[in-house]
Amino acid sequence: LFLIGNALLWIGIAARLMIGGRMPRWPAVLGGAVALIMGASIGAQLRQGERLGGVVVETALMGRQGPGGDGQYAPSFTRALSPGIEFRVVEDRGRWLLAALGDGRETWLPRDRVALFAIN
Repeated sequence: LFLIGNALLWIGIAARLMIGGRMPRWPAVLGGAVALIMGASIGAQLRQGERLGGVVVETALMGRQGPGGDGQYAPSFTRALSPGIEFRVVEDRGRWLLAALGDGRETWLPRDRVALFAIN
């Protein structure tokens, strides 16, 4: 629709320039409106990008306060996360993901210990 609207806009403008005032304006106006609306929709979708969600797949996964393990960062919570807990990915740092849990808390999780999926 974007391409059709864009083509209609430019064909309408070119026809008015070549033929003069005898060509109606509505094809160019309609094409411009369609191209503008569709272009805005495409731009919004590209800006949004793919959002990721995930689920804990490992038993007793300990979330961390920073992106690193081996005692580099303290645990985020007093208890480990159970398998099946879902989250939304806030930040991706390669091997580590900042996860927003359903209750609003955030923690860093190792990528290789969770399953990721695309969300809308």
